[in-house]
Amino acid sequence: MHYIDNFANEVKTNFTDIASEKVSDSKKEKLIQQTINKYFESTTSSVQVSSLNHNSIQTYPVNEYLNHLSNLCKTRYTRVELYFKPDYISMGTIHPYHDPTYGKSFEFKVGVWQIFKSYIGDRQLYFDATQKDFILIFHKEEQSDFWTLKIKSIIAKETVTLDNFENKWR
Repeated sequence: MHYIDNFANEVKTNFTDIASEKVSDSKKEKLIQQTINKYFESTTSSVQVSSLNHNSIQTYPVNEYLNHLSNLCKTRYTRVELYFKPDYISMGTIHPYHDPTYGKSFEFKVGVWQIFKSYIGDRQLYFDATQKDFILIFHKEEQSDFWTLKIKSIIAKETVTLDNFENKWR
């Protein structure tokens, strides 16, 4: 579980930096590519988003999602906070998975709550909590004892107001 916690924290840090108004565009571009290469199975890995304002879930390729996330402070808000609540991680069953590149692999899901807050100036404009399932793939590198963990997709399960989330999980 420690390995999963570290992996989740690294992904959270990258997502937070990509969304930050304090990080330069050139650093964000590099960080987006590093995040995709290091943490995602491929550039076609998908990320789902939902909000309380829309009654639907949108699915994006990871590069499109991260580019959209990096531009939120330029196009809609002056500040964005995005983070995962580490106290609410759940794990699913591990299943065999055939990876065309690596052969025998395994798939499992890790559920987390993602908190999203946006501001214009000091005024909080929008905030929610979304339960997300990270579908993860891991495989053993040939000729070594090293295991690789990658995100296959991120699925939005439920979006609630931040107040409802805090009341539910106190």
